[in-house]
Parts: sequence; structure tokens; C-alpha cells
Amino acid sequence: MKTLKHIIHILLFLPLLAFTQQISNIHFEQVAKQIHVYYDLSGDGAYTIQVFCSTDNGQSWGKHLQKVSGAVGQNTKG
Repeated sequence: MKTLKHIIHILLFLPLLAFTQQISNIHFEQVAKQIHVYYDLSGDGAYTIQVFCSTDNGQSWGKHLQKVSGAVGQNTKG
């Protein structure tokens, strides 16, 4: 991401079978060449969290991002 000129949308994807989860307080910031994503996840059980990015205002989405760290991936608890 070269500039903040691109509009970046972040989508946190949760399994369709889990109906008790709630995601809130989603926000992000660019720090150098990294994007920091913050969110609150509540609910019982463990979830699969994937992060996607769009550079065309949400018209298309690529594969989920691979170089991520923190509360993402399988078995993420609220």
C-alpha cells in the first residue's frame, strides 16, 4: 500500500454456522507499510477470523491476507 489514497475496506469473515458472534469497534490505521486492524469479538466458542483487503471501494476482494499476526486464524475466541 503505497499511499492512503486507496480506499481500504477490511472484512472480518466468520463461519456462517456461528450465529452468536458479534464484531464491534472495527477500525484501522496505517503505520509505515503496515495496516493495524483493531476489533472487538464477543460470543461463545472459537471462530475463524480472516482479513480481506479491497483497493477499489469494495467492488472486488482478493484472497484473505496471508502475512497477518494477532487475533486472526482458526480457533480465535471472543
